[in-house]
Amino acid sequence: MTVAVLPGDGIGPEVAAEAIRVLDALGIDHAEHAFGGGAILAEGTPLPDETLAACRASDAVLLAAVGLPELEGQPVRPEQGLLGLRKELGVYANLRPARAEEIDLLVVRELVGGLYFGAKGTRDDGTWFDTCEYTRPEVERSRAVGSPSHASAVGDSPRSTRSTCCTRRGSGATSSRSSARRSTRTCRSTTRSSTRSR
Repeated sequence: MTVAVLPGDGIGPEVAAEAIRVLDALGIDHAEHAFGGGAILAEGTPLPDETLAACRASDAVLLAAVGLPELEGQPVRPEQGLLGLRKELGVYANLRPARAEEIDLLVVRELVGGLYFGAKGTRDDGTWFDTCEYTRPEVERSRAVGSPSHASAVGDSPRSTRSTCCTRRGSGATSSRSSARRSTRTCRSTTRSSTRSR
């Protein structure tokens, strides 16, 4: 198994360093790649071609954080790398389960449609627009991810029938797990089995 590590910016490198300790303890191969604000300052883009290629070739992607104050409001921003990575790898749903006493909730957040990727700009009359739109397939696959059968797969098994949570070779999906009760996972469309990471 190989993991592409994207430390990113701010607290990202510190968080990634601790995650790398876990990867080392488990004997998992990994390599760090430029991403986010640091990549902009060094290479002029938040998602260098080399980084994207490494993510595609890896079994999993471990992404820490992106964003630098000095790049706020600039034409090229660290967050564009995050959106680009999601779009290029087809990482379309973020799953956030929450379980505590009488609560058993799964929040499904769609990642490659809506305001982030809709048309935006200024019309000739000075009107600003920012379009939020979803295609039927985007809505249906997000609904399928939140179905009871899939929710149970998220909590109990590294396999799912409709989507892969976490990662597999070539999928480029990202994932994270914060605790036994609360975790964040990212999915992409596939029918193959998956490998838990992070």
